[in-house]
Amino acid sequence: MYELSFSNTMNSVKNHFLVQDANSVRTSISKGAELGAITGFLLSTLYFVFVLVVFGVWDLAVSAFVITLSVYMLIVASVVLLGALTGAILGWLSKRLLRVVSKQRFVQLGILVCIILAAVLHIAFFIGIPSLTGKYWTEPFAPSLSIREYWILIGVPSIIYIVSGAWISRELWLKS
Repeated sequence: MYELSFSNTMNSVKNHFLVQDANSVRTSISKGAELGAITGFLLSTLYFVFVLVVFGVWDLAVSAFVITLSVYMLIVASVVLLGALTGAILGWLSKRLLRVVSKQRFVQLGILVCIILAAVLHIAFFIGIPSLTGKYWTEPFAPSLSIREYWILIGVPSIIYIVSGAWISRELWLKS
């Protein structure tokens, strides 16, 4: 009878830690997703306003408010989803690797995750979409996208994304 009681107690303790670990991982993922979504929202909003002001299209954007708002909402929605996805991945990694890697290595891992996701998005934009539509790029970038426009619309946001991934990794490492 003592063995059965001890065995049941050990199973109970083991199950408690497994459930606690699963809840802990879930919490890390949700914290990462929340941090990524908020960061994506704030940075995309600031960058959108920055581009409108710096390139002198603020007056045009205000006069075409509905179009500007639609474009803004499309950009922000996609950035928030990407930020939440990235944050969730980094949150999961933070829970799994916290005791194994240093803060510097985890920040580097966050940068690597963002570079991989940015590369996948670039491949989808430059190879995937044209192969689906049958319209391949004849110019180095998109058909009507100059190098300057590429940097404004894709290049600089990708760099901001990678740097923010490093910051999110650092924050998750510090909070875990």
